Amino acid sequence: MATITVTPLYVSGGISCVGTPRTFTITVNASPNITMVNAPIRVCLTDSVVNLVAVPLGGVWSGPGVVGNTFSATLAGTGVKTLTYTVSSGGCSASSTVSVTVNDCIERHQVFATAIRIYPNPNNGRFRVRFTSDVYKEFNIRIVDAIGRVYGDKQYTNLHYGSEIEMNLPALAAGTYYLVVYNEKERASFQFEIQR
Repeated sequence: MATITVTPLYVSGGISCVGTPRTFTITVNASPNITMVNAPIRVCLTDSVVNLVAVPLGGVWSGPGVVGNTFSATLAGTGVKTLTYTVSSGGCSASSTVSVTVNDCIERHQVFATAIRIYPNPNNGRFRVRFTSDVYKEFNIRIVDAIGRVYGDKQYTNLHYGSEIEMNLPALAAGTYYLVVYNEKERASFQFEIQR
């Protein structure tokens, strides 16, 4: 806040006339101080949509891949993307930007033969199947023993990179089994051991 006084002065023909002083108060509002809370620095093209947060709240996000207060790497495409957050407060507005690098992450495009991990192996009939690919969103798992008998077949959907499926096979005896992963396009088989 600042206070100034203005005194009018009129000069004509060597005569000066001084008017009545007037005082004014001027308030200068500070621009909002923006802090980016969770804007990603680096993401993969197939990553989930990110909810963007910055303070003060109530601002507007803009930029490639931005929808409301979310960022979609898939919509943005690969490359360096500049996201802008603009907020208004007390009649003043301020903007802040952040750069997000969207990579294709080709290691995620593995097919079944290289994208399935079983752990622990050997196990006691309880284990996890980790899927490290974004090529497929669904597949079937069939459990087969060493002579080809099938002990179950189940479909899994809505999969994404890093999905984990917990398996619990308490009825199976100790021995060698195969986890067959397949869909309409691909098939791969993985050996695992149950030890009781």
